[in-house]
Order: sequence, then C-alpha cells, then structure tokens
Amino acid sequence: MTPEERLQFKEFETRVRHLIALYRQTLGERDDLRLQIERQQQQITELQEQLQSIQQENKNLRTARLISATQGDIQQARQRIAHLAREVNKCITLLATGDVPQ
Repeated sequence: MTPEERLQFKEFETRVRHLIALYRQTLGERDDLRLQIERQQQQITELQEQLQSIQQENKNLRTARLISATQGDIQQARQRIAHLAREVNKCITLLATGDVPQ
C-alpha cells in the first residue's frame, strides 16, 4: 500500500468512526424523543380525562341551577297565586256584605 493509499484509508476510517459516533448520538436523541412523546401522550390522556370530568361537573351544575331556579320560580308563583286568591276572597266578601267602598 502506498503512502497516499494509507492516508486515504486513514481518512476513510476517520470518517466512518465519525459517522458511527453520529449514528449513536442520533439513536440516543431518538430514544429521548420517544420518551418525550410517550410522556406527552400520557399528559394528553390525563388532560382529556380531566376535561371530560370538568365538562360533566359543569353539566351537573347547570342542571342543578336550572332545577333550583325552576323550584324557586314555582314557589314564587304559588305565593303570588295565594296572594291573589286572598285578594279575590276579600273582594267577594266585600261584595257579599255590601260594604263596597264607592
């Protein structure tokens, strides 16, 4: 082998070693990225579950508010009707006794 061939061989060997080192580094980076992806997918799953839970809680609160508002409205309407009925009864009594103010 000539000195020039030896030099070319050494350069080739150096480049191959460098490529192997880059390959190993790339493998390490790939593994790190895979772990990061796995963690992020797990976080996404947890956040989706949390979102569903919050949405269900929101739905329940809206339903409870609607029901309580409706019950309050019903109670208020009953009180109003009772008040009107008392007023009508007073009017009937006044008409029946003839004590109608003019």
